[in-house]
Amino acid sequence: MFNAAVEADLISRSPVRGIKLESAPARHRPTLSPEQLEALAGAVPDRYRALVLVAGAVGLRWSELVGLRVGRVNFLARTVTVSETISEVGGRHAAASTKSERSGRTLGLPAFLVDELARHLSVHRRGASQGDLAFTGPAGGTLRRSFAARVFNPAVARAGLPEDLIFHGLRHVATSFMVEADEHPRVIQHRLGHATARLSMELYAHVPEAADRDVASHLDARFSAGTGRDEARPVPKRAQAGE
Repeated sequence: MFNAAVEADLISRSPVRGIKLESAPARHRPTLSPEQLEALAGAVPDRYRALVLVAGAVGLRWSELVGLRVGRVNFLARTVTVSETISEVGGRHAAASTKSERSGRTLGLPAFLVDELARHLSVHRRGASQGDLAFTGPAGGTLRRSFAARVFNPAVARAGLPEDLIFHGLRHVATSFMVEADEHPRVIQHRLGHATARLSMELYAHVPEAADRDVASHLDARFSAGTGRDEARPVPKRAQAGE
């Protein structure tokens, strides 16, 4: 803001030039196992089950989920296309195209999510046209951010999950699944709609404990095969003595 004021000749020098803020500690981002995500989906009202699963397995933003149209789900190709968002400002909704070329993307869906979305539309959006919203409130209106306090947070408690889990945290959960599956950083970048792979990894990538243990196992196998450590490894004296 001050830099813009300098450029506009409103002030001669920025009063905050050279000031460096202390680095804030990284916020804890809880992640979930597939079983925990399923438990969370079962703890919300049924009309929001698919919403939670798509958020936790695919990693779409809240605004992308709220703005998802029925016609953007291709059941034959098993894809979802993100091309529109709906934001809420001052209690009013505003629809817009995705904010960048990276944000607009077509993503493959796992078969179980295709089934969940098909069931969701047949049960809760019966008669909806291609241009209608896929996820709505009980009266058919656009979902509001109050969904977190009214629906999501109580479901987190009922499912016995970390109390600091927020809806946006499901995006982190989806990223963790991709990291655990050893997906390429550029693939993760594409699916999250980020400008760079570095942003994806720094913001959301959590290394699961099991994945970290795999690294140790891979290192052990590599060094054993490359150095003959299995053959050369000395047998402990206690073992030689039969103890």
